[in-house]
Amino acid sequence: MKRLSPGLRVALYLSGFLVLAGAGVAYAIVQSGATPASFAAVFTLSGPTVALLFFFLFAIYGTDCVRYRVLAWSVGTPITWGRALHSSIANFFFSWITPTAAFGAPAATVMLARRGGIPWDAAALIAFGKSMTSTAVLLGVAFVFLLAGWGPQVDATWMAPLLWASGIVAFILALPVLGVLWPKQSVAALERLEHKVSGRPWLVALAVGLQRTIERLAVLKRRSRWAWAAILLVHLPYFAAFIGVAATLDHALSGRTLVHSIGVSTVFTAFTYVAPTPGASGLAEGTSAQFFGGALSGEQAIVVVLLFRSFTSYVQILIGLVHLLWVGGTSEVFTRVRRGAREEGDAADGGFPDGR
Repeated sequence: MKRLSPGLRVALYLSGFLVLAGAGVAYAIVQSGATPASFAAVFTLSGPTVALLFFFLFAIYGTDCVRYRVLAWSVGTPITWGRALHSSIANFFFSWITPTAAFGAPAATVMLARRGGIPWDAAALIAFGKSMTSTAVLLGVAFVFLLAGWGPQVDATWMAPLLWASGIVAFILALPVLGVLWPKQSVAALERLEHKVSGRPWLVALAVGLQRTIERLAVLKRRSRWAWAAILLVHLPYFAAFIGVAATLDHALSGRTLVHSIGVSTVFTAFTYVAPTPGASGLAEGTSAQFFGGALSGEQAIVVVLLFRSFTSYVQILIGLVHLLWVGGTSEVFTRVRRGAREEGDAADGGFPDGR
């Protein structure tokens, strides 16, 4: 069967995102009874609030570039601000339009290696390490807010299955970052698990994937404890800007305390990170009232989420699309994804092309 062209594949992924997001918006509007007049709340925002939102928009890119530069420094391959920005834009675009952000790290890898001129293995480690440690930090912070009672008050009736599924994904994503604290013991335990579940291919693939992830992250940790601490801490300014968009909107419209608004927004952002749809499309928009309800009406909640998504998702897709048309690299991204899939398959068969 003839493989679809890279451009057509991007168009299909983008269409899927738009369809799901549109369905989520429609569902939220029907459930909340929102009307065009409901969106007049946008015009009630003060000038300083609007200025802060635009500051966060640019700060997201700036702090993301800092993350790339710190990760690059940690593996001994410094990169310029411009190369970091190219990687950031490509990562955002492909992360939003593909399920579970599957193509985000490969896209950043291509930009780092092709435009940054650094070795492919180092580029992959930078992109992959940023993705994994970033998610782990976000989930950890969200968990703290939940324990402190500053999370959203969700309706467990229908949200429970979705939250349980997201929680399982979050647990699997967090395992490698915890495992890297004791890499040898963790890998040995996963090897034992791999042998015990040899009759179940999907469990074998999971165990092998976790082993490879821990080994890759361990490379970042070997440089020094200070480097590992810097890698984890550098995510905080980024998430302060990213989550700050939703927290600012919620605080301005709901009257919740700022800490509570930050907590609700953090948990919502963590949910979008582990949601299975492309960029959480549909689920993020459709669950607006469930996460931001209570202090906000359903109509206000959809306004908050749509503005949040506009500043942190929709505009990044638009910028990424223009960037893609300008610098190219789409075919290389898909090639990188296929190569990664083959390597994972080889690993599951007992071979490790990365030299393990």
